[in-house]
Amino acid sequence: AGSSRRAPPSTMGAMSEHADGLPDAKRARVQNTAEHEKETAAAPPPPPVSVPRSISHADLRQEVINTCLAMNELGINQGTSGNVSVRVPVGNGFLLTASGVSYDTMALDQVVFVSLEEGTYGSYLPSSEWRMHLDIYKRIPEAMAVVHAHPTHCTALAAARRGVPAFHYMVADAGASEIPCAEYASFGTQELSDAMLKVMRPARSVLLANHGMVCYGASLREALWVACETECSARAYVLALSTGVPPVLLPAEEMAVMVERLDSVRKRVDTPRRDAPSVPLAIMRQKEQVVQMCKTMVAQRLSMGISGSASCRVEGGFVISPIGIPLEKLTATDIEFVEMGSSGSDTGVVRAASEWRLHRAIYAAAPDADAIIHSRAACSTALSTQRRPMPSFHYMVGVAGGKVIPCAEYAAFDSDRLAANMLESMCRREEDGSLPPEMSFDPDVVGRRFAAKPNPDMKKAALLANHGMVCWHVNPSKTLWLANEVECRAREYVSMLSARLQPVILDDAEMDIMLAKFATYGKPQPKSGEKDTLTPFQRTHAITAPRFVAPIHCPCCAPP
Repeated sequence: AGSSRRAPPSTMGAMSEHADGLPDAKRARVQNTAEHEKETAAAPPPPPVSVPRSISHADLRQEVINTCLAMNELGINQGTSGNVSVRVPVGNGFLLTASGVSYDTMALDQVVFVSLEEGTYGSYLPSSEWRMHLDIYKRIPEAMAVVHAHPTHCTALAAARRGVPAFHYMVADAGASEIPCAEYASFGTQELSDAMLKVMRPARSVLLANHGMVCYGASLREALWVACETECSARAYVLALSTGVPPVLLPAEEMAVMVERLDSVRKRVDTPRRDAPSVPLAIMRQKEQVVQMCKTMVAQRLSMGISGSASCRVEGGFVISPIGIPLEKLTATDIEFVEMGSSGSDTGVVRAASEWRLHRAIYAAAPDADAIIHSRAACSTALSTQRRPMPSFHYMVGVAGGKVIPCAEYAAFDSDRLAANMLESMCRREEDGSLPPEMSFDPDVVGRRFAAKPNPDMKKAALLANHGMVCWHVNPSKTLWLANEVECRAREYVSMLSARLQPVILDDAEMDIMLAKFATYGKPQPKSGEKDTLTPFQRTHAITAPRFVAPIHCPCCAPP
């Protein structure tokens, strides 16, 4: 499986027969895979077909190779087990990766042209799953690219012969209220392709029993996007199931709305950038910080592909990652500027991350918030689909500013209602459940009224039901640190629940001490007079270290 293979004449004959379609009577006589292969192998080879000079498509071939490499880099495929194809604009066919060729060494001529009518061109054998690609292009005119892979969690569910239900709104990104699982058939057979077609449409991504997944899109970029989102959903679903508590499923009506809304998001990805208002060059530094935050999110597995967003506050608004571009490929010029008073159709918002309203609401409510991360990290997302907060099973839960990390009530993504629910969960007082009277949580005004001073009761992180998590802090590095801490706690909590262990919850008195300690955690030792900003209780439990009490002979270590 690790070396390239040239197509023998008999295989080319089989390709031609399948491309033209087996007669119904003959198909009925095919009882199993071995008998099927015996019949097709006996067919006479088609006449040699020369490659017309007009069908070279070197750029598309390179895009196919790049997509294969991206699959492996993103962790949704291993080795040469997957395959990728793209429909060509002329020639009535598609380009498909060759069988058994390493993506790292794949040459342009090892991306095989397959005609929808005649067979293959060139010397290399196409992927063994060419039938699935062929049938998708024949039956689904809008399919312009296909990705087939063996992602870990998709394959785990497929081995159990179950799909991904409507436990998360992003399941609708596959075009339906669920991601179905096709019945089992041997790989590389027409039976497998037939089983796939039975469950594909309206879903554009399906699992293959005891096998993997396959999906299509309007471009190679979109097909890879759908593949990534399918594995993200599968991973969070498997993690939620592992705790023994099934996730809360969204109703069919809500998922129908999500399908339409995600279709509109997909169109926004290709919206040309409009001339934005003049932005001072001084914010370029913040844009570069957003880029670095996004790349770190990917490196720390807080995000995958294009899911998640990051932002930094700037004068008059904030700069935020865009929609539709893989986070690890962002540059500073991709980062969008959003004015605090923006509406959904304003310049900058059209291409901004779909959850820009969450960012705006936090910047309005928390004057000391300087950076925000919104993430669909796997374990945080798994807990959010069960709509459960994270209790104080670990003292580091307190770094988010409360005794629990709350879970906001469900609302549709990209909505003011979701932003209002998030703020309610962050600002609700733990001692009595009340909300600060000076703040408004009306979705019509949330994010449009600005707090004059920091709210000491406002938590810095929250889960979002059937969605993910969001957090903020006083600078980008602390925000990244907090996002990672929240996901670490979620991972520990899910691991404990998966092992059917009962966590021991720290009591309120201990968590009060922890919150007092975190008032000085990670900060320089206060100079004379700075402790006056602390409460007596915080001062009692402040984190301190011995001061220098004797001369130090080493100049490097001497105090200033």
